[in-house]
Amino acid sequence: MTTGNYGESRTLRFGEFEFETDTRRLLKAGELVSLQQQPAWVLQLLAERAGEAVTREELRQRVWGDERFVDHQQGLNYCIKEIRRALEDSATHPKFLETIPRRGYRFVAPVDIVHKASPLSREHPARRPWGLVGWLGLILTLAALVIAAGWLVPRSPPEAEEKPMRVGILPFADDSLDSEERMLVNALAQELTSELGRRFGRAVGVIARTSSWKFERSAEPLPAIARALEADLLIVGRAAREKKALRLHVDLVRSDDGTSRWSNSYAVRPREADLLGLARRLTDDVATELGLVSSVPDPPPYELSLQAQSDYIRGLTFAKTSDPAKVLEARERLGSLVEAHPEFAPGYVAWASTGATAPPLTFWQVEEALSTAIDLDPNLDEAHHALAFLRFWRLYDGPTAEQSYREALRINPRLASARQGLGLLLSSMGRHEEAIGELKQALHYDPLSAPVATHLGWVYLFAGSTVTAIEMARHGVALDPTGIWGRISLIEFVAEAGDAELFLREASTFSGQPVTDAQAFWARYLEHPLVGGTAKAAAPLVRLDRDREAIAALLGGCRESEGWPLPFVKVDPRFERLRAMPEFDQVLECMGLDRDS
Repeated sequence: MTTGNYGESRTLRFGEFEFETDTRRLLKAGELVSLQQQPAWVLQLLAERAGEAVTREELRQRVWGDERFVDHQQGLNYCIKEIRRALEDSATHPKFLETIPRRGYRFVAPVDIVHKASPLSREHPARRPWGLVGWLGLILTLAALVIAAGWLVPRSPPEAEEKPMRVGILPFADDSLDSEERMLVNALAQELTSELGRRFGRAVGVIARTSSWKFERSAEPLPAIARALEADLLIVGRAAREKKALRLHVDLVRSDDGTSRWSNSYAVRPREADLLGLARRLTDDVATELGLVSSVPDPPPYELSLQAQSDYIRGLTFAKTSDPAKVLEARERLGSLVEAHPEFAPGYVAWASTGATAPPLTFWQVEEALSTAIDLDPNLDEAHHALAFLRFWRLYDGPTAEQSYREALRINPRLASARQGLGLLLSSMGRHEEAIGELKQALHYDPLSAPVATHLGWVYLFAGSTVTAIEMARHGVALDPTGIWGRISLIEFVAEAGDAELFLREASTFSGQPVTDAQAFWARYLEHPLVGGTAKAAAPLVRLDRDREAIAALLGGCRESEGWPLPFVKVDPRFERLRAMPEFDQVLECMGLDRDS
């Protein structure tokens, strides 16, 4: 990879901007502008050759060299998109960066070059709230080096490995506890799930919480629960009051007969609990019984006050609710936590999870928080996964998202949510066979997840296997009969199959009333508050032969950085007709994609 001449310190000035070649920092009126490392390399090359046409191949060679595991075309598209965002530039009326169709790009603004005496003499502007713009570039560079060295997860499917023992961790709370006690013991179960997967994920398969927690308050026999989860062992906890404390009794239960293989008890004081220390002790006890050896270094030691741990517990709990007021309280508590304990990496991940609630966090705030967590603890699988999710679904940056997904899976190969995300990303790139393998693995470790089953159906649809897509959608509906996502996906798949009679039957079931006209159904569907006015309206608009409105919906969704279905515009068969229209190029350009990539 070519990185330029570090021995020369210069500043490139254009318009209100300055670009420092030694640090690759972009400044506007002295203020730091967020720009990742790879887009910064591209900007430097273009600005240094202002007025010249620079081909895409030259840019590719400059940034990636001979690296094999990067989609160079999508990566370059993303770089150009990020440069335009940072410079507040327009592709149609460029002040700085002009596209030369089918060739490359030209930097059209005048550039003044100022040579500096020493790169160490500059004054640093104030850092942004999460203070990690520079560190983010370093992390991305290291990730690229890791990929080039072949240190990430092999592309061979996990089925080729020796299958690990599968463990399901059930929620610990029961109806005898008050709300404070229930929050505490369930937070302990959550921490155990995270710790066991992160530290011992190469040796044991921890069933995803989305499946195992379906059995909260379940009266089913434990062997039946184990069969439903396809688990070899269950971890079951029950709490009982003991004076001013709770006595938590934890059993490691065999799947075949429901008998206990190992048990222990732990004292928990609701307002005096060292939750993280207790979770570590419980994880170590289970690992010792199972003979597990950690596959990653231990995280940095955390010395949190009891108040900080209380904020963390409540933050984790409230962030997962649908109550905006509670989510905002979680953000406030978690923000106070990381201000008081800036070394606590999981706090940044939890804080970032509150980003979608109004007032929303910016994508750059979320990205910096997650990058801070990774800088503090590079083996925090949930941070890598959350960063990959942001980059894929909101920033449309497939290449770096893939790196982050694979890094999460290097740490915890059985992290079902990361397998699911990686599978969808690969499918968006047209790598459907790999994608199906990843989603099958996700379903293996999250067997009762309707979203995973339904997403697998979508990947089969993108791969051209409509019949199998319908089968997976039916499986998703069976797992969650009341969920709208599985049912509307089933209707979409049936519509693609062209079976008019079956479509009307499924649409009637979905609507709760007889549907006799497909066009009328899609017109009513457009009125749904979660569909109308978003990119989700594009597919029903196509079915109503309103193609230009469909392109406008996709373009509007891209400008708002919406998620579904935008990452799949190049592979989704519902948009095949749109892809033949010249206006579709506007959608691709907005997303940083190229027709030929």
